[in-house]
Amino acid sequence: YYRGQEIANVCAGKYRSVAGWGNAWRPVTPSTRFMGYSVSKGIAAATFLAMADAGLMKYSDPVEKFWPEFCSSGGGKKGVTIAQALSHR
Repeated sequence: YYRGQEIANVCAGKYRSVAGWGNAWRPVTPSTRFMGYSVSKGIAAATFLAMADAGLMKYSDPVEKFWPEFCSSGGGKKGVTIAQALSHR
């Protein structure tokens, strides 16, 4: 979307889910969810490097400075730095 207008619809193809639906192939729709795991980590790291070069972020910054919800569920995430998040520590 750009300024509220759809500029690309990338829903294409079919997917197969074996979790509770058998082996049926289903069409991909805008609401289809996919497991991403760490697929976006490289993109996030490259984005961070560009922002660090511009002086907008530092490796030592806590994640919650930019993403307050990161710590809202607890689990010992308070104080985790961007460097730690990027290195899976």
